[in-house]
Amino acid sequence: NYVMQEQTIRTYDYALYWSFVVDGIRTAFHSVGNFITQLRDALSNDYTNIPVVLLIPFTSLLGPDFLGYIVSVFVVYYLPACFFLTVFTLRLARLSGNKSASLFAFFLAFVVFALSPNMLNPFLHGYLDVIGVLIMALLLNATLTWDGASFSVKRNLILAVLAVLIVLSRRWYAYFIVAYFLSFGFSLLVEMISVRKIYIKKVFMLGLN
Repeated sequence: NYVMQEQTIRTYDYALYWSFVVDGIRTAFHSVGNFITQLRDALSNDYTNIPVVLLIPFTSLLGPDFLGYIVSVFVVYYLPACFFLTVFTLRLARLSGNKSASLFAFFLAFVVFALSPNMLNPFLHGYLDVIGVLIMALLLNATLTWDGASFSVKRNLILAVLAVLIVLSRRWYAYFIVAYFLSFGFSLLVEMISVRKIYIKKVFMLGLN
């Protein structure tokens, strides 16, 4: 086992969220009120405690050592992120005209994402940025067939919740959210320039959204 064989002394970002989880277990089981206060106070920091909330039950059962933390991240965030990235990939393939998206294709795409060095290496070293990948994958799935030209309260509510969650997980994801939604406007601008026509209704609906 890679994690069990490592002899690295973890510092800084490698151990930060692991320490958050260990502290969270101690605080949550001692005083829920104090734990909620810690969550609130951490919202002003670049690294918030919000992502550790779902990890606490699993890590408390598996043990507060680094292996227990890694397995908890794997179950709570890593596997769902790979799953929703796979779903997005196959949906995109179908929209592109590829109708051969089978169970084998799903399994193959899932394995590719799960074993990708860009996913696996930060995760095994203790980084928790995979939570951002998970929420981004959910956003991609929620907006795959949406160009901003239609208004839906349900969809906008989902997008708002996901946008808030990703910023709460770590503040610098705010740059991604701003750029992501601006990309819809940029895409519409490119479309109007290419056809030399102004879509007033689309512009209005995009602004409304």
